[in-house]
Amino acid sequence: MMKTKTLCRTLFLLLVFFMTACSNDDNVDIDQLAGEWGVVNNDPNIPIDCPKWYLFKPDNVCIVYYNSFLDTESKKDSCIYIVSKDGRLLTIYNLNKYVEQWKISKLNSSKMTWKSLSAINGFLNEELVRSTHRD
Repeated sequence: MMKTKTLCRTLFLLLVFFMTACSNDDNVDIDQLAGEWGVVNNDPNIPIDCPKWYLFKPDNVCIVYYNSFLDTESKKDSCIYIVSKDGRLLTIYNLNKYVEQWKISKLNSSKMTWKSLSAINGFLNEELVRSTHRD
């Protein structure tokens, strides 16, 4: 009887351990990437809600829109993106040249968070929300 209780406790602890160890994998649903995403501005000194937008198309085309409070017109770049097999690494190319690389830590139907792996972006963390930006 005592061995059965010990065995059940051990199995329960192992089950809890494996469930918590695998819970991070559920944070990225790469099927939600397609669509338009706006970078959330958390800096109160910058008077723009979304200074940058990404439009990810299912055919691996990405259009990046840039906005500036100094310029009334937004700029855009057409790019190509590649997602790693595990769905966590996103690399963006412009004219076959590497532009940006991001490690996705959270992605669902309404919110995405990622960390820049590019020096050009200052290795910063960004939060993006599903957007309805119009060109």
